[in-house]
Amino acid sequence: MKRGQASTGLAPHDWLLAEATRRSEESAGEFRLDDPATQSAAAGPGSTEARIVQRARWLPGAEEASADIAQLLGATRWMTLLLMLLGLLAGAAATSGIQTGATTIALSYAVLALLGVPLALLLVWAVLNLRPGDNGTPGLPGRVLWWLMTMFSRRLGLAARRRHLAGALTELGRKRGRMLMALATHAFWTMFFIGCIGWMWLRFLGLRFDFSWETTLLSGPWLQHLIIAIGWLPAWLFGLSLPGPEQVQQVLAGRSSPADRSLWAGYLIGVLALYGLLPRALLALWYLQRWRRARLALDLARPGYLRLLPALSGPSAATGPRGKPPPELPLVRRRGPPAAAGSGSPVLIGVELDTDETRWPPKISGCRVLGRADNRRQRSQIQQALAMLDDRPEKIVALCSLARTPDRGTMTWLGELAEIAPVEIRLADADRLPGLGIDAGQRSRDWRRLAQRFGLELAPAESS
Repeated sequence: MKRGQASTGLAPHDWLLAEATRRSEESAGEFRLDDPATQSAAAGPGSTEARIVQRARWLPGAEEASADIAQLLGATRWMTLLLMLLGLLAGAAATSGIQTGATTIALSYAVLALLGVPLALLLVWAVLNLRPGDNGTPGLPGRVLWWLMTMFSRRLGLAARRRHLAGALTELGRKRGRMLMALATHAFWTMFFIGCIGWMWLRFLGLRFDFSWETTLLSGPWLQHLIIAIGWLPAWLFGLSLPGPEQVQQVLAGRSSPADRSLWAGYLIGVLALYGLLPRALLALWYLQRWRRARLALDLARPGYLRLLPALSGPSAATGPRGKPPPELPLVRRRGPPAAAGSGSPVLIGVELDTDETRWPPKISGCRVLGRADNRRQRSQIQQALAMLDDRPEKIVALCSLARTPDRGTMTWLGELAEIAPVEIRLADADRLPGLGIDAGQRSRDWRRLAQRFGLELAPAESS
């Protein structure tokens, strides 16, 4: 199965990886946005969904999770092949029960048992599948396949990740599971008719059979016309001989003549091939192509994805037409009003900078260096230091890196500082963006838009 993304969604493997990762992170309550996997995915190309998948691939333990998913999908293929083998054996076994004597085959029972029952099930499936928006109505073989997949994902050696993968598989079942179950159902019945026709052809090849049409309840001239009508289309498509009225009367009255044995053998095989095998094979191929081309969209409204969007939504993830400005987002309300400028000198803080300690602090005239805020503990220390200043600063200069995607968490914290003193955001590391493959202009606009949402001031970008 291909693992590439299409513009309309993700392949099942990638979708399962992203969903299992989201469930794992939501369960653990850990959403790190400053780790290498998130940073690399944010700087990469593609849509937001593609970046979420890239991040999931680069997280610790991703290789094991991907191997589990590949194992599950591989097991699904083997389970489908097993169902097809069972269908083949069931068809051969059903064909062995159509004889009424040692050398006589009852055409009526063969058509009713081998073709009538499966055809009735197909008609019921077709009626149920007319419901709008349905991805396929599952039959019993398909339900058995999905039950085996669920049991495999929960119990067969998928370690601690199996619970999250099983949950993702359940979600996949609601989205595309019916399609896969319909594929398994039609593949089963395709092999059933192959088993019927194949075993019957081998027996006709090595043994001599007579044919009769035995019935207790049905009689009358219409039955003769029905038998001829059933065989007309297979005879026309496959170049077979169509039995005439006299030959039909012979099988209705007793047995076929020795000269008509090959005619009735071709009649029976042709009927099974046209009305039984062909529809099921076409449906199986159609659902196989749909499954191979299946693309699933992530529900980005889920909490796990919402926390990643500020870090992973960048210039490559823009969905609007090129050159058209993005829609304005609503302003975020603060808990308190912004503070006025104090009488103290401006202070400088570094917010989640990628530069190392040897390049800190940069030379910014007139600013008192207060420290860096690269994690939660340092942020708390910065807020305590601001509260202990004798004179409230004129402004707080927050130095941020253009190499990072702006996120709501950082802006929320800077908004809290703006209740102490006015905050001026300065962007550094513009010289590093070409090497990272980041569009400097678009990244600056992303910072400016998010800063405006939080009512913060953004100064022109500078290099540090």
